[in-house]
Amino acid sequence: MKAVGYPVRTILHIGVFASLLLVCLWPAILSGYPLFGTDTLSYIRYVDIGVTKVTGHKSDWATPAIAVTPVAPQASPKTTGDADVRAPFAGRSIYYGALLELGVIGGSMWVSIAVQAAALMLAIALILHSTVGYDRLAFTGLIIALSLTTPVAIYVSFLSPDLFAGLTILAVAALLVYGERMSRGVLLAWIGLLCSALLFHSSHVLIAMAALGSYLMVRFLFRVPASLKGLIALAFCLVIAFTGEAMFTLAVTKMFGVSPIRPPFLTARLLADGPGAAFLRDSSPQSGFIACHFVDTLPVATAGDFLWSSDPKIGVFTPADPATRRALADEQYHFAYAVLRYDPAGVAVAALHNTLVQFGMLRVNEFNLSESDRDALSHSVPPSHLRVLEETRSWANALPLGLLSAIVLVVVLGSMVYVLGALILPNQRSDRDHDLRRLAGVIIFGIVVNAFVCGAMSEPFDRYGARVIWLIPLLAALMCRRRWLRRIERHPTTSARAESVEPS
Repeated sequence: MKAVGYPVRTILHIGVFASLLLVCLWPAILSGYPLFGTDTLSYIRYVDIGVTKVTGHKSDWATPAIAVTPVAPQASPKTTGDADVRAPFAGRSIYYGALLELGVIGGSMWVSIAVQAAALMLAIALILHSTVGYDRLAFTGLIIALSLTTPVAIYVSFLSPDLFAGLTILAVAALLVYGERMSRGVLLAWIGLLCSALLFHSSHVLIAMAALGSYLMVRFLFRVPASLKGLIALAFCLVIAFTGEAMFTLAVTKMFGVSPIRPPFLTARLLADGPGAAFLRDSSPQSGFIACHFVDTLPVATAGDFLWSSDPKIGVFTPADPATRRALADEQYHFAYAVLRYDPAGVAVAALHNTLVQFGMLRVNEFNLSESDRDALSHSVPPSHLRVLEETRSWANALPLGLLSAIVLVVVLGSMVYVLGALILPNQRSDRDHDLRRLAGVIIFGIVVNAFVCGAMSEPFDRYGARVIWLIPLLAALMCRRRWLRRIERHPTTSARAESVEPS
């Protein structure tokens, strides 16, 4: 019987795992295909260009999008021929592009989002193991609840690295709080997840660095416990991230003859907020910034207009000639420092305002493609994928994302009240729950840092806030599970039931 029972149980476990994988992918299943964004194209294209150059195999994805005709140079930066036209932007990670390339090679982008679903499920299993003990029933319930009542399934189904922002925060918190007690296998699993997340987007690196630095400061000031093993693991992951970025830069330089261009997000943000525009009006042309040549286009309505509008009366970065683009990118940190010295209070107030705005933006409506998104995708997505994409509910603006946004708002607010009550109210606190309170502190701080990085350094979007807010309901669920297990321990008459649900 044992010989028969073992394969039956194995098949059942595989079936449950596959079912949960599908639950995580319900937005893509409902839409009819993985969710595309205009950024998706850049991630795939850059990797495909590299594969094409190395193997000689031609790919439809490697064909550049219809280019905007640059306006005449308004500055005279040093030119690099047409290399700057072809050089990729920094921030479009080739490592995440490699994950999407799995879908290209496999003939369907379902492969890529299945890997993302598996990454989420692994992270949930690991955090349960570290906090309240892994239990199959609790794991199953948590995956289903998070997928149906938070935005996390949207990001699993989305061909973009946004899912891994939340996984970055969760991994950093787990390593700092529980690293010392982790077994080798659990520790290596967290390191693998975090290394991948940090390589997938530079904003994740900023979040991890801010969380690490702040935790060390709090530890020094208030003697808060920290795991030495976790600190070493986190430092190792950051080294891997910086090494990966350096390797990408070297590869791009060798392939294109120039380094990758990092879009001037800081310049765009400061100009849109006002202090940057005021500085240019007062200091141009004496300050010598390339941005001085565009003072007549100010003020810009949004940072996105400055960066991505192809209309030369509105945008600057996209319609500029390639050499001017690189000059704007190269000077952005110097420009940000000059503006900060010019109006430190204005910069600080704008950054705080944008962070608060970003923190409150949680809707997921933008995953129904707009007319401009459809126009961009129709000119850039290869025909074989475009035909499928045009049949999706996302393309037809028919996904029920308004309903999901309402559910998310209710669940997040309820979870936030519960978590804050558990952290603040004396009757809700337990001397044995210090670990969960530290975990909650790191996660909440990570969510705030995400709002600052996206809102104050780029531009507030619902997509940026919703990508990490699922961590609040996760925290509430862990705290609720811990309280339930404590209640069982206090009632001897329920010992039999406690044994039946004791985490494995």
